[in-house]
Amino acid sequence: EIPELRRDSMPTKSVTFITPQELLDWKDDPSKSERIAIVDVRDEDFAGGHITGAVNVPSLEFSNRVDELIESIGSDKHVVFHCMYSKQRGPMCASRFFDRLKERKLHSNLEVYVLQGGFGTFVKQIGSSRPDMITDYDPEVWEESN
Repeated sequence: EIPELRRDSMPTKSVTFITPQELLDWKDDPSKSERIAIVDVRDEDFAGGHITGAVNVPSLEFSNRVDELIESIGSDKHVVFHCMYSKQRGPMCASRFFDRLKERKLHSNLEVYVLQGGFGTFVKQIGSSRPDMITDYDPEVWEESN
């Protein structure tokens, strides 16, 4: 069941970065893991694997789906956005998400983050030691892209 979003005040926090290790620590902490929503905004480069539990909302569709995403995530969550390197698409979508919360005057206790270094850095730093954190990983896709 998704909690109701409150409209009584606006978010006061802006978008901040989180490291791959911090995200892993949150996912490993039972008191925090249920409060994490990971949004992967990669487009065709989503093929080849993703962070376990991530939902894919391609950046090319993001503006049309931001309200749907807000409703599906609910409240009281840490929302972590990323793309391949979190240099353009991830930060742009995180900012758009945060701005839309303000536009709608929703206060939902959502904290918005961008995964530092994106999926590429997450795979390099976390993937080999914690393969359970990567779903549908296909090494051939990554060999072709390098």
